[in-house]
Amino acid sequence: REVDHCLQRSYSAVSPAASSGIFDGMINTSWDDSGLHNQMWMMSFINSAEWSWSGNNPSLEEFINKFFLNYYGENSRDMRELFLLLNKAGYYYYQSFERRVWHYGDIGKTHLPDLPRGDHLEYDEFWNREYAERIEASHEQLKNMERAREIIRTNHKAGVRNGYDLELF
Repeated sequence: REVDHCLQRSYSAVSPAASSGIFDGMINTSWDDSGLHNQMWMMSFINSAEWSWSGNNPSLEEFINKFFLNYYGENSRDMRELFLLLNKAGYYYYQSFERRVWHYGDIGKTHLPDLPRGDHLEYDEFWNREYAERIEASHEQLKNMERAREIIRTNHKAGVRNGYDLELF
């Protein structure tokens, strides 16, 4: 999945360029296109800086472990899991029927459930049948977000460094 390999793609592109000696550095920007707070891009900024300066070292796995330890401190717990949960949630939202914008052709295709008409309450299975997969995915996402909230609360109580991030999450 894209979520699981996003840093690998950056590493695969930046590391060989840095090792070639052709480039003196790089610029990593955040244009706020996806609506995320700029603080959410911190790992990306540090990731690209690390590999543009040092080429092949550290390894991807070493970088990830080092990032969470250095950025959030020794009291931090399960931050890698939190980032993965939030990344997957971002993709879930992006692919949801409310996030798609006009150029994807999906706006207005999500039918709303029927509302009661006057004193008459009718039940129609259409909506639940039509969107059963999205409903199931949403239930799973709620479980994941409860786990994310648990990790955030634990780290907030532990007083991790850069705790402002936890408020944004």
